[in-house]
Amino acid sequence: MELFVFSSKTLTNIWAGIGARKWAVSQDQAANPGIITKAKALRIGSLGILYCVETQSLTTPFIVASTPDEGVIVRNIWPEEWKLPFDIYPLGSPEKQMEKTDIANLPVVRNSGSQWNNVIRTQGQFAFQPTVIDGEDWSILFQQLSSH
Repeated sequence: MELFVFSSKTLTNIWAGIGARKWAVSQDQAANPGIITKAKALRIGSLGILYCVETQSLTTPFIVASTPDEGVIVRNIWPEEWKLPFDIYPLGSPEKQMEKTDIANLPVVRNSGSQWNNVIRTQGQFAFQPTVIDGEDWSILFQQLSSH
């Protein structure tokens, strides 16, 4: 299965996006060549998760609830302007986080023989590029990070 990982510099920005039930990418990320094409691969019903650079952790799995809107700049959720917004249905809250030591123990990472951040694509330049995981990985992420 595909998991779309989106990064944020701060936990505050993640809280804002979860509260608004919306995500987008920063101006820097939106400036990457080809991002519009990559954004079109994001479909309603896709699985996503957020990565916080500040806390170096995964948090808040979600389901994509709309496709990215190419023509919209978001100015009223985050302190800075963000682009390519899409609606999300959060399955948890930023209160729950998975630190990088636990991320390294996910089966997809352990079985790869690579560092966790070479498997789980958290860097901004990989926005809208999915990470392929299996059901066991999703089950672990969901159990640890959802509000079930």
